[in-house]
Amino acid sequence: MTPVHFTFPLADLEFADSGAGEGQRTIRGHAAVFNRLSHDLGGYRVKVAPGAFSAVLDNDPDVHLVWDHNTALTLARTRNKTLELREDPAGLHVWGRLAKTSYADDLIELMKRGDVDQMSFACDIGADEWDDSSDEITRTILEVGNLYDVTVCAQGAFPQTDSRLAADLVSAIETGRVSARADEDVAPQTAGDADKDAVAKQGSEIAALRAQASASQSRVRAALADHK
Repeated sequence: MTPVHFTFPLADLEFADSGAGEGQRTIRGHAAVFNRLSHDLGGYRVKVAPGAFSAVLDNDPDVHLVWDHNTALTLARTRNKTLELREDPAGLHVWGRLAKTSYADDLIELMKRGDVDQMSFACDIGADEWDDSSDEITRTILEVGNLYDVTVCAQGAFPQTDSRLAADLVSAIETGRVSARADEDVAPQTAGDADKDAVAKQGSEIAALRAQASASQSRVRAALADHK
């Protein structure tokens, strides 16, 4: 299964000398903040529940701190103890002793200027719940299944065209975890003309999500084919 990327603004980011000499520096902040809603993912928003990372962190996962989800730009790693992750009351706390590389220096300069101002994490979702009781659909991550990386990035890693996230909403609707707001089969018998118009509009939105997911996946397949 392809990992999902969730991105949040950087919170209380700090730089410091590591104390180890040779100009080594540390970074400290939060890759996720509990109960903070994500951007609109094309039909719903996501938040992370307190405790969502506790089980995966108990398993001592091998996680990289990277730049823009690119392992070629690795900055620190849990396996060699240069990256430490833990849950605190605010969210997923990150502490890393940065590798002494030219791209780490570049990244720090960009972050100080505010050009790069977000953090993200890549994971599998172990458990979640959907809430469509209001006009806005919300997905709450209750448990992270696997945690692959925490990353510093300039923009959200999950734009509205992300096919995986669009497909997740379609799946939630089709499996009944989110109410089917577009149920054209029963609309003629139970709704007036105004309701029928709303149902038709919502049906179009669901169809657009399916088309979006399909188109994105086709682009990925085509790009992979070009590189073979």
